[in-house]
Amino acid sequence: MAGHKRIHSVAYTAGQDLSAYQYRVVSIAADAEVDPTESGNTPPLGVLLNKPNAQGTEAEVAIEGSDVKLVAAAAINEGELVLASAGGMGTPGPSGGTAVGTTWVVGICTQAASGSGAIAGVLLRPFFYVRA
Repeated sequence: MAGHKRIHSVAYTAGQDLSAYQYRVVSIAADAEVDPTESGNTPPLGVLLNKPNAQGTEAEVAIEGSDVKLVAAAAINEGELVLASAGGMGTPGPSGGTAVGTTWVVGICTQAASGSGAIAGVLLRPFFYVRA
């Protein structure tokens, strides 16, 4: 099972009850509060480390450079790029550097996840993927 290896974290304000979103991707919203990232169309801030149970409470977020646990929405292999999907879960991203499209990438898988609900290890390295 994946474990945290290195963590850089920052405290933000939860935009809602996030108690069911631990180890999922979050983004910062227009109100400066964090909410689950629902797709690769939104810039990822990082991965939620704690379980804030109400809007306005402290949300500890692992940021770029952290190697952390992430709940997977599908199988993800080591070395694959990782995107955010519904509910802030991780899913495999473009592979081989040849996939056409644009999307926000969360990071790189450092420990595989076997499928939906499994825990992957991910090195957080957010960037915008563009390939024509």
